[in-house]
Amino acid sequence: MRLDTEEGAFADLGGYRAITPGDPEESEIFWRIESEEEDEIMPPPDSQMFMGM
Repeated sequence: MRLDTEEGAFADLGGYRAITPGDPEESEIFWRIESEEEDEIMPPPDSQMFMGM
């Protein structure tokens, strides 16, 4: 999955899209960021993105 191009960000990924234009709540990325499930949340809790926060 690529988020640095429109084609990649809006691509059909087998029944879902990383970003659904005009409908953020249908976007997989929205649910991954908002999720509280360790196996679904993005970025993962053990990633360097959470260090120092």
